[in-house]
Amino acid sequence: MERAVGQNEALVKWLEEYKDKLANAHVFKEVFQKYCWEINEIDEIEIAPFPSTCP
Repeated sequence: MERAVGQNEALVKWLEEYKDKLANAHVFKEVFQKYCWEINEIDEIEIAPFPSTCP
């Protein structure tokens, strides 16, 4: 993809933004997976213990 972008500044900027968004998506996935788990019964459903960041 980078070769296809060449010297087109608009595409260079788009590709950089895309790479940043992709990196953020990978981080989100890693963090979010900690709050997902398999259940077998409805009684096993729990509210994920998200930390409070609000004062």
